[in-house]
Amino acid sequence: MAMTALRQVTTGLGLVQSTPPKEIGEHGAPELLARLGPERRRVAIELLHWATGAGAGAAFGAAERPSRAPRWAGALYGIGVQAAYETTVAPLLGAPRSRPLAERIAIAADHVLFGLVLASGSRGR
Repeated sequence: MAMTALRQVTTGLGLVQSTPPKEIGEHGAPELLARLGPERRRVAIELLHWATGAGAGAAFGAAERPSRAPRWAGALYGIGVQAAYETTVAPLLGAPRSRPLAERIAIAADHVLFGLVLASGSRGR
C-alpha cells in the first residue's frame, strides 16, 4: 500500500509517465486483457501488481525473518525486485526499457520503500 501511495504521488507529479504494471498491460498481455473493458483492465493490472508484491513479500519473509533483517536488506531487496523485472520480465513481455533518469529514480524509490516496509516486519511487537 505504501508503494502504491508513493506511485500515485510520482505519477501525479509527472515523474513517472508509464508504470511497469501499465506497461505489462499494454505490451505484455494486451490480447488477454483486450477482452476486459478499460476499467476492468486497469483493475486486473493493479491486482496482478499487488499479487506480485505479495509473492515477493512472502519470499522475503521466507528467506529472512523480517524482525531480524536490517532495513538496508529490505531496501536492497526492493531494488532487486525492480532489477529482476527490468532484466527478465520486461524484455520477455516486450515492454519498453528506456526511461528518463528521473523516472528510473522514482520507480527505484517506490521499490526501496517496498523493501523497507518488508524489513520493518514485526519490529516492536
